[in-house]
Amino acid sequence: MRQFECLGLTWDCVDLDGGTIDISWQLDAIPYRITRDRSWGFRIKPGLPHKRLINQWHLVPPKTARGQRIIPLVPWMASALTAWREVCPPSRWGLVWPTADGMPRSEVDDRRAWWALQDGAQVARVDDTTGRRYELHEARHTTATMLLEAGVDPKVVEVILGHSSIITSRGYQHVSQALARKALDDGASRLGLAGGPVLTP
Repeated sequence: MRQFECLGLTWDCVDLDGGTIDISWQLDAIPYRITRDRSWGFRIKPGLPHKRLINQWHLVPPKTARGQRIIPLVPWMASALTAWREVCPPSRWGLVWPTADGMPRSEVDDRRAWWALQDGAQVARVDDTTGRRYELHEARHTTATMLLEAGVDPKVVEVILGHSSIITSRGYQHVSQALARKALDDGASRLGLAGGPVLTP
């Protein structure tokens, strides 16, 4: 899920019994038409479905039509969400990831929490000596790459990530050396070269 899809997720879109999440909304801070005179309302595109929560915070559809999707919950995530629901701060909008006082969580606060998790786990980019923290969106790249390595059909990856086309999904997938080596080994096997060159004295 994208960051704002997570931040806008409400409990009525989480089916713990059926093991699915309905991604029909994302959180968005819609600007006021006139900053100093809020009585003029918000700059909302005509025809855009929206639900105002508080202040500038609204729920709006995901950024693409394909972004609206139902995704399955893996068992460990369903268990984690079931446990979280018991201790989750109450939110009058039913937000799954509200602040401690039940308000919508900003992307800045969410990013700080994500970085704190990485700091606690002492995780940093392995190819970067600066110790740069991973951005949350990089988890989507990791998911796409893992699904590629698992041999998942590209169309399924497109649906899971909510991309408008497989071309977008491919931009998220990164081929590891292990996957590249396996591809070459498989090619060599098809050519009858799996055992390597035959050397004669």
